[in-house]
Amino acid sequence: MKSMLKERMTGADLGFDVILLLVVSTMLAAGLITVASTTWGVSYTYYEADSVWVLFLRQLGWAVVGLIFMAMMYILDYRIFLRAKGLVVLLAVGTVAALIAVVVLKGDSLTRVGLFGNSVQPSELAKFVTVIYLAVWLVSKADVLHDLKLGLIPYAALIALFSGLIAIEPDYSAAVTVVLLGIAMFYFGGGKLQNVALGSLVIGAGGMLLALVIRPQRIADYLAGWRNIREANLHIREALAAISSGGFFGVGAGASRFKYFSLPAAHTDSVFAVIGEELGFVGAVFVLGLFVVLIWRGFKIAMNARDELGLLLAAGVTTWVALEAAVNILTILQVLPFAGNALPFFSYGGSNLVLTLGAMGLLLNISRSRKEDDPAEAAGEDSSLRRGNGGRNLPRARDGAGTPAFGA
Repeated sequence: MKSMLKERMTGADLGFDVILLLVVSTMLAAGLITVASTTWGVSYTYYEADSVWVLFLRQLGWAVVGLIFMAMMYILDYRIFLRAKGLVVLLAVGTVAALIAVVVLKGDSLTRVGLFGNSVQPSELAKFVTVIYLAVWLVSKADVLHDLKLGLIPYAALIALFSGLIAIEPDYSAAVTVVLLGIAMFYFGGGKLQNVALGSLVIGAGGMLLALVIRPQRIADYLAGWRNIREANLHIREALAAISSGGFFGVGAGASRFKYFSLPAAHTDSVFAVIGEELGFVGAVFVLGLFVVLIWRGFKIAMNARDELGLLLAAGVTTWVALEAAVNILTILQVLPFAGNALPFFSYGGSNLVLTLGAMGLLLNISRSRKEDDPAEAAGEDSSLRRGNGGRNLPRARDGAGTPAFGA
């Protein structure tokens, strides 16, 4: 009975990770409810339809598109990314072109814009493409990864291209996410710990210097907030006031007062503050718990992946969602300097929702082919695998010896 229950809970009976699907479904439903609550005032005030449901209906439409994309990513054999490297390169080039188009359209504006009437944000696409491109790159360049000229420098250049274009938009939080994602995937792919540590220190110092030059007021507000919360950024003060007013059980779903008056971007950047106000400490912890379970299942899928590509894709996708959630929540709690990251599933925004759901479809796809199902491993072959002179950072099986170099 115990083994049967364990088998069902791990999703073996359906062929994929059932727990992950349940968590994603719960977060999607909870996110749509949250968007419905946080967009009432914005919809009625800023749109001519005189309806409180304008933005919610748009988000609902994007959710349908996202579910279709999720199904496509689940059905698609993820190993096609390795077999059709030209397609991956084309996807990366298309993303770079979209980022350049946004920079051109922005002109002298100080705020970032999107494509197709600001409904599509290429910076969100860049995060997803970063995971796919770097996963394929790491598998293909395994033998030269520790070579400075052939491995580390070209890898850093790839990340710098994406993050640099995103920063010009400007979308600094997304640029930082891409950089951190690149560092994490380099480590997962077998990069030496000293290289990862050195790269992190250099990028961290460079990022702080850039922030002091470009956004000095944000840094000043952040430091002032640590000395005295009353001197923190107005956005953060209102967010913390909203959370504290929620108490233990909250003021009730849909009953937030701050979202109508003083809380900026209540339906996007500050959505976690509204959750804390309406659902209280219990609701906020529940949302955090959902993210913890999602991250746990994501890394479990990565460690059980039957090949290297599956591991890197799963670990990359999971790290991406974890970074987005952590930056959004820690910013609202004044732990990090203010950043504009969306809270996956909960913030209003079509690009983020569609691509996050697609990423979840990819995770479910990888969970269908677990390491214990690999015929080679069942025959007793060693799947611990080592690459070059460095050991693996997570256990996985190689997709096959003699993989051709990326772009060859």
